[in-house]
Order: sequence, then structure tokens, then C-alpha cells
Amino acid sequence: MYFQPKQDEFELLPEFEEELSASRISAKIASNQSLKTTSQIKGWKAPHDNFDIDDALKGYLEKIFSEVSPIQNYLITALRSTKVSPFIKILTSNDFSTYYYRYYGKNAADVGGFTDKTKGLIFLRGNNFLQSNVESAIHEGLHLLSHPPGAIRSKKGSFSISFGEYLDEGLTSYFSEVIMSAQKFTKPVAKAYLDNKECIKMLAMLITANKENPIALLGNAYFENERKLLFRCFQRIFGRDHGKFVEYSLGQNNVPLKKFIESKLKGGKNFEWLPSLEINSNSRAQNSAKNQAWQMEKKNTNQPSDARKVPVQSKPPVNGDPASGWEGDNESFTKRSTEFHLKNHYRITDSVQKISDCCTDIDFYIRRCNFITTGNIRGAVLWSPLTKQVTILICIKGKKSICWYNYYVHKGQLYLRHLKCLKQAGSCNS
Repeated sequence: MYFQPKQDEFELLPEFEEELSASRISAKIASNQSLKTTSQIKGWKAPHDNFDIDDALKGYLEKIFSEVSPIQNYLITALRSTKVSPFIKILTSNDFSTYYYRYYGKNAADVGGFTDKTKGLIFLRGNNFLQSNVESAIHEGLHLLSHPPGAIRSKKGSFSISFGEYLDEGLTSYFSEVIMSAQKFTKPVAKAYLDNKECIKMLAMLITANKENPIALLGNAYFENERKLLFRCFQRIFGRDHGKFVEYSLGQNNVPLKKFIESKLKGGKNFEWLPSLEINSNSRAQNSAKNQAWQMEKKNTNQPSDARKVPVQSKPPVNGDPASGWEGDNESFTKRSTEFHLKNHYRITDSVQKISDCCTDIDFYIRRCNFITTGNIRGAVLWSPLTKQVTILICIKGKKSICWYNYYVHKGQLYLRHLKCLKQAGSCNS
């Protein structure tokens, strides 16, 4: 079994049931923990905000990497091997260009930073006041923590060697965006390597359509060097064309790679990319606009192209927030998702009779409610507005099972898309 992140991940684990006891959640809420992130305390709101050597020496990057995010566990594990802040150097533009040319043998152009893996050092391009920006610091910090973390003999990390520098930079940019979103930036959009990042997002769409967990597969390969599962997933996705994917990703000209991935998406309209990490109101508005455009491009049909992605029930949003009408109503969300699951997965027509022990984990951004149906079916529903995932734990005929769904809200409609189900060992009373 390969390592998967346990907090704020794209797809919840079966072991999550044991970790989310109501008493633990209630204790966390009662402790009045601050919900402010390090970036909020520091005042960083955008990727281009200033980052100087004093910020590095105070260990802000370690604090950011250690806080809640979908890749938190990976980062904490890597930080046990090496630190980041002591190895950051901010140089003038001319000095930076000189070091960059010595390392790569080419001009720096508009590059904001680079990581010397052979020495375990991070070089950031500074302005006249020797100030870089937060995005570059996070981006290069991820490079240093990628497998193997710290100083190594090779100039490239394991992921770059296996999948090419183009996808390596794209995934680093994507993970930077993940962290900035979890840090509650007002505009958590990474500016570096936009085309590379788009390729990663398209690959994540294909991985999700293949009923796999993109954060887990990509994170395992990037931080843990667990590449076999990602290789096999790409083989299933691309089939006979997998050789072309390898050739394009490792090649010098990456224009064919983007076109190749786009062709597999058939124009990119078959699968809706659910931005699982955008948590502020501005991002939600953008998501709603994307969904509306997606619906219009499907010739004004209200039904998604995937037959498993079905509208459950209409519920109006609150104050223009397209998600608040559902995600903020524990009882309605639990009732509708449970009844939908019973009807579509088990072919059981039943209704929820009682909902109890609803609570929220303020660290993981996860809501949970227990339920009992009129047919005495018991279970629990867990969902995260941060990751747009629903986990349904249910006990039927003395047997336990756990199922995962993607969800999103569009024009008051709650959509659920089935991912997979697993049977759990033990009886319902264990």
C-alpha cells in the first residue's frame, strides 16, 4: 500500500473514520485554535508579495509547509530530512544571472529562482532592495524538498528524471498553487510555468476520470519516488500511445506533449476539472463561471456528459455563494447525498430518518454527520468544501463499506460523481 496524505487530500482514506471521532473534533473546536495561516499573519495575500532574507531566516517557509494543505504530510516528512530557510540566498539580478548561467549553461531570462540540488541551495532573483516574491520562494522550496530532499549528486530530482523537466516544473507550480490556496491567498494562482501547469491539470483530469487520486499519485511520485502506480495509471490512460507520452514528456520540444494530452481529453470537455483547493469566495465565483461556460458549450443541456455525474437536488445559494446553499446545511447535505448513494449504488429506496452528531473539524475543513434511515441503515457522511469530496461510510446487512464521490454545485444543483467503493473488514459493531 503506497503512502497517501491524510489531511485535506483529494480523496479521503478509509482510515479517516478512526481519526475523525466526534470527541476529538469537539475538543479542537473548544480549544479556540486560530484559523489564521502564517501568510495571513505575515500579510501575504498574492504570489508577487515581497519575500526577503529576514523572512527566510525567521523560518516562515517551514511554517507554511507544515500547516494544513493537501500535501502537508509529504512536506512534513521531507522537512525531517532537510530544512529550507537556512539555504536560501537572495541575489541581485546580475549575480543571479551569473549563477544561473554557471549551473544551467543558458541565460536566466525571466526566471525568478532556481535550486542547486547538488549543493542543496536555493537562489532567488532579488530587486534593488534584495527582495524576491513569495511564489518563487515556495516554488524553489518544493524543488529542494522533492525526492530526494536536500543536497544530492544529480542536478535533477527523481520526478524530473522519470517524467521530464517540463512536467516537473508544471507539478511544482501546481503544488505551489495548492499551498497558496491553503494559505488563503486572495489570488492563489501561480504565475510561473503556466503551460506546464496546464498539462498537469489536464493529466489530473484524466487520472480522476480513471477513478484514481491525482494528489496521491502525483504526490507519491514527486515526494516519495513511488512512481510505479503513476506509470501504470498513465499506461491505462494512454494505452498504445503511452510510448508517445513518454517520448514527448522527456523530449526537448514540449509543444507536442500539450497537444497530445489535449487530444486525449477530446478538446477538454469530457471531464470537468473540479478545483479541489480553491477555498475563498473569489475562487468560488470563478469556479461558477467555469461551470456555466462548460454547460453552455454542451449546447445548453443541463445534464452532464458523464452519466454518473447526476444532479441530486436543487437548493438556492446564499449571498451569491454557489456552494453555501449545500455545504453550509449539514442536514440537507447528509440527507440528499445518502439517499442518492442508496438509490444509485444499492438500488435501495430509503429515506434518512435521523441525523445526529454533526460537527466540523476546523483543521481539516471537514464536516461530518451520522445518520439512520427508516430501514435502520446506519452510517456517516463526511465532506470537505476544500477538496470537494464526499465520503459515505455505511453499514448494510451487517457489512461495512466506504464510498467516495466528487461533488460540485452549479446553479443550485448539487452534482455527485462516483469514484469508487471499498468493503471494510469487521462487523458493523466493531
